[in-house]
Amino acid sequence: MTRHQALFLPALLAGLMVAGAAAGGGEEKKTDTKDAVKELQSEMAKLRQRLDLLDKLNEVELKIVNERLDRIEKALTKLAKDGTRISLSVPPPMLAAGTIRLDNRLAVQARVTIEGVAYTVPAASVRTLKDQPAGAFTYRVTAEGYGIGPNKKTVLNANETWTLTIY
Repeated sequence: MTRHQALFLPALLAGLMVAGAAAGGGEEKKTDTKDAVKELQSEMAKLRQRLDLLDKLNEVELKIVNERLDRIEKALTKLAKDGTRISLSVPPPMLAAGTIRLDNRLAVQARVTIEGVAYTVPAASVRTLKDQPAGAFTYRVTAEGYGIGPNKKTVLNANETWTLTIY
């Protein structure tokens, strides 16, 4: 029951009293009105008791929630003071890598395709590809006027530089 409902009952009671007095009708009406008033007063007393119980229940629930919140805050403060950090992830292993050096000695631009990725190398220049995964790989060289070369396989060792000279 809300407080608005609790306030509505006295207003209803007053309305009934006024209506009963205005209607007149003798002693029987007065007795009916008195009985109705007593019944409403009894109902109001019960509602007040119920409202008091609900208020006490809300206070208890609020106290419980506040106590839980205090425990959580203390636990978080303790964790922050400890400086302990828990990581549930595993860092990826460092992959072995090497460097591929593309040395174009032609007078035209060359194109080297390594494992499906094309790299252009300007005429008479060098292009360095760092941090390439170590291990076996396939490559192909093409250049204007020289045609398309065959696919070739080789191995890049970890922490080493493999040079492809284009001539």
